[in-house]
Amino acid sequence: MPAIADPLSGLPVQSVSGGCDYNNFEVDTGTHPLTPGIYCGGIKVSGDAQVTMQSGNYVIMDGTNPDSSVNPGSFQTSGNTASITGDGVSIYFDGDSSISVTGQSTVDLSAPTSGTYTGILFQGDPNASTDTMHTFAGGSTTIFDGIMYFPNAIAKVNGNGNTANNTDISAIMARQLRFGGNGTLNFHFSDDAVLPPAFQTKLTLVE
Repeated sequence: MPAIADPLSGLPVQSVSGGCDYNNFEVDTGTHPLTPGIYCGGIKVSGDAQVTMQSGNYVIMDGTNPDSSVNPGSFQTSGNTASITGDGVSIYFDGDSSISVTGQSTVDLSAPTSGTYTGILFQGDPNASTDTMHTFAGGSTTIFDGIMYFPNAIAKVNGNGNTANNTDISAIMARQLRFGGNGTLNFHFSDDAVLPPAFQTKLTLVE
């Protein structure tokens, strides 16, 4: 296929002004509702914690650890029964922040159906390092209703990871897409899928 222009190149990045709303959010048990905002140091869910994300825009960015070292923020879930669910959610990864879904965890998220980020579930920083990697691995169950847009990063499906959408659509736009182990990537599309305007005419496979 001939190269085509990035149809989402004009998508504005989410605001990171105003400082951190939350710092190093991490849970490994219990039930927790999350509200939209800036999460410095990321969101980490493990063990048997159950997290529900309320509708809105989230920003994952660098944070400071207790030992004063700065770490790239991550949206991370692991463990056998941990889960993250939410409808109308759009997550922006500032800088080299990334997503990591591993273990037997469950992530079930859908993108907004109106507004600037209609259909955008994940958005990576266009200035992220080219070796920034978003990983979907292990035996996780992941249902992503929306676009995963990583314009300058790597999306990796590894191990027994499964990225699936049994609703309307699951799509990935990334600088590079990698597969390893027994990883599978399933795309589902229907006529009533919620899409960004740039995707409302056609879907194209390009290299």
